[in-house]
Amino acid sequence: MSSRDRLENKIEVYLKGGLLEYFDLPAGTDCAIQEKIVANYNINYIVRVGHAPYVLRVNVEQQSGLETQIEYEYKTLKYLSTFGIVPRTYFMDNSRSLIPYDFLVQDFIEGEHVNFDDRKGIGDAARVLATLHMTPLPEDDFLCVYHNPLRDLYSELTEMYTRYKERKSSDRKLVSGGSELLEELEKEVPRYEMRFTADSIVHTDCVNDNFIRSPRGIKIVDWEKPRVDDATYDICVYIGRPPQIWISPRVMTEEEREDFLQEYCAARKMDKTLLEEKIRVRQPFVSFRWILWGAHRTADADEGTISPELFDFHLNHYERYKRVCAVENVEHLLSTYFP
Repeated sequence: MSSRDRLENKIEVYLKGGLLEYFDLPAGTDCAIQEKIVANYNINYIVRVGHAPYVLRVNVEQQSGLETQIEYEYKTLKYLSTFGIVPRTYFMDNSRSLIPYDFLVQDFIEGEHVNFDDRKGIGDAARVLATLHMTPLPEDDFLCVYHNPLRDLYSELTEMYTRYKERKSSDRKLVSGGSELLEELEKEVPRYEMRFTADSIVHTDCVNDNFIRSPRGIKIVDWEKPRVDDATYDICVYIGRPPQIWISPRVMTEEEREDFLQEYCAARKMDKTLLEEKIRVRQPFVSFRWILWGAHRTADADEGTISPELFDFHLNHYERYKRVCAVENVEHLLSTYFP
């Protein structure tokens, strides 16, 4: 029996025991796995308990770098649930006594993902992102913080680039182009760092697939690595070229980008010209991070370091990783922002 099959068997046993007990349902209540959605770092099991669907979210690899990633995600969802923009979450278990991974249980959000072809979806995504960025910071300070958003992001890029350069399967052209781009970004930090403030909760992965239109409004899902940062990080992800290459068959048009920014600024009552200037500075930082992420995931697949439970996902998405980390994307950033 494969490790994937063994994991599913353990979850089925848990559904008929621990989950029924948590929801105070009698033994024998119908419960079953309805669907398994494998993602980059997690496996989301859509389970039905009685008549209600839930998501049992199993963390296999840590995208955030935190050993307590599920606990971190759970606390974030609990905090944001009062603002109506995330799925309701019930509990998490990091004991690994029942299932050999940390997991949480949250509501299953029925609905469609927003996309660029739906002009209304672009506006809805902008408004719910504005709502997130206007939420007060939690008093107990459990979230990670980029205290100096531009400098801290540059430090992260340097660390990611250095690790990639040292990998045995690294692309030499990407390493060379990345070195040139890092040199340009380093010059930007002292010039512009004072413009960016760690005053918002950011999702950090706000691509179309993480916005779901539900009967109760747009919900943002997949809270693996939120932090306190300048709000421009999320905006640069949503309108950025490498994230769109990953998630969408096409990139946004200039008109769609303008629509998004217009809706976002209207929701926050902020000056669009000032926001666009900050985006111009930060966009190449954020986009390069996505390129390096794709490069590392490509190397993970090439070097066989992917967890077996996630192997099929990465095999099916390998060409998408390659498109994200294509050296042409670095050249595009250099020619666009540092001609």
